[in-house]
Amino acid sequence: MQEEMDLLHQSYFGFGTFSSRKAQISGILDEEEVAKKEDVIETLTEWALLGCKPVNCLMLMIGKLRPFHRSYMKNLERYSRLVGILNYLIVTNEDILSPFGVLSQFIYDPYTSHRDAILRVLSLVRLYGDNKFTIDIEKNQVFHQRAKHMKLIFILLKIGLIEQTREKDETVLGLYVLFLLVKYVHFQLIGGKLLLELNRLLRPGGFFIWSATPVYNYKKIPEDFKIWEAMKKLTKSMCWEVKSVSIEKVNKIGVAVYQKPTSNECLERRLQNDPPLCNESVDPNAAWKIPLQACIDKIPIIASERGSKWPEKWPSRIEKPPYWLLSSQIGVYGKAAPEDFIVDHEHWKRVVTKSYMSGLGINWSFVRNVMDMRAVYGGFAAALKDMNVWVMNVVSIDSPDTLPIIYERGLFGIYHDWCESFSTYPRTYDLLHADHLFSKIKRKCNMMGLVAEVDRLLRPEGILIVRDKVETMNEVESVVTSMHWEVSLTYSKDKEGLLCVRKTMWRPKDIEALKYAIDQPF
Repeated sequence: MQEEMDLLHQSYFGFGTFSSRKAQISGILDEEEVAKKEDVIETLTEWALLGCKPVNCLMLMIGKLRPFHRSYMKNLERYSRLVGILNYLIVTNEDILSPFGVLSQFIYDPYTSHRDAILRVLSLVRLYGDNKFTIDIEKNQVFHQRAKHMKLIFILLKIGLIEQTREKDETVLGLYVLFLLVKYVHFQLIGGKLLLELNRLLRPGGFFIWSATPVYNYKKIPEDFKIWEAMKKLTKSMCWEVKSVSIEKVNKIGVAVYQKPTSNECLERRLQNDPPLCNESVDPNAAWKIPLQACIDKIPIIASERGSKWPEKWPSRIEKPPYWLLSSQIGVYGKAAPEDFIVDHEHWKRVVTKSYMSGLGINWSFVRNVMDMRAVYGGFAAALKDMNVWVMNVVSIDSPDTLPIIYERGLFGIYHDWCESFSTYPRTYDLLHADHLFSKIKRKCNMMGLVAEVDRLLRPEGILIVRDKVETMNEVESVVTSMHWEVSLTYSKDKEGLLCVRKTMWRPKDIEALKYAIDQPF
């Protein structure tokens, strides 16, 4: 109850917590997002909704949107702004999608009853996420854990520009360039953990590009000056070299570029060991539900260590085993690691060329967003390198840690536990690829929950390719056909099966609370 009371002083409108000052947002957001949220706050304040008591249902049973005594709203702009808030909140509150679809129809001819209906919907929406975590963030703006924390937005430059919201952690020493565009980030708090985490992700010699108001407004705004000075002190203590600080003449937008050192010499010469070097017992590669450390990882100096030198140029790097993958190591499939890598690469190149490109009836011109739900070495994504697609490679948390190999190949990936929902919007992907994933999930949690998650991730007319044991493949086929999905191909040999299905526009009319959906992790 106390947590609920604390939340009432913050916000339960589904877009994070706001501090008392308009400009300071609890979270790490780009400036456009901050502007949107400030506009939402102004509108909610205007209607006295920030401290309102939540209601129990979206619509009143006896309510009428078109009353007999038609009372039109005179100020159409105010109604438009309320509709705009609903549109903004749909992202984190899918339950209001249906009311939004109805109420937005009257944007040019609203009654006061429509206005009252929107105000009631806004009174229902509650803060997403667990209460304890929200209160912790409100009290401490830079607190987070690697697997569940504020949204750290960065752009990864490899083949092109890839934008990612870091909900789950990436591998250490995997990135070349980090680009951060935020308004207020207090890097200096809690031992500089945020910037130290970026240092962990960057390769030796990698670049950090920072564009924010403290870079170009520190002479005008006291708060920006504090952040800029703290940033200078912290980056110097981390031995980051300032490559340039420039301000664009026309728009007056500034950019600061820093480079991570390529050796430990500067770190070892520091007069003060602050931030300290990480203890040897701290594994820099551990990345799933690991609290952030206020320390600096040593830079690899042994030639065979990962991160001691940069990979080969694209595209040769995607086909060759990383230099740090040694023959003395055993790969995922039981062979020496380099051989394991090559066998996997050749396997998926053959499968994609001879089967997926022509044998499954897929129109690849409509495919852009692809996910390999169990990526291993990223061979499936590598086989698609000449296609106009991008692939999200997912490495299961209970599988061998092959995500560093995926990054080394110049591909993109993330850790995930498929007993939990994947952090993305519904209907994000055009094609999902699951290689022996469902049979593993059957032993761990609930396969039906994973099928439901696949349905959420896949857009209508999207494709699901399943490679698995025949028994498991038949189970998946039975479930998706009950959802009116179209089967394009089924094939089996030696107890192994291949299934390709297409999601349709069908949606169930009846809603039922299923027991497995309540009792299981999904």
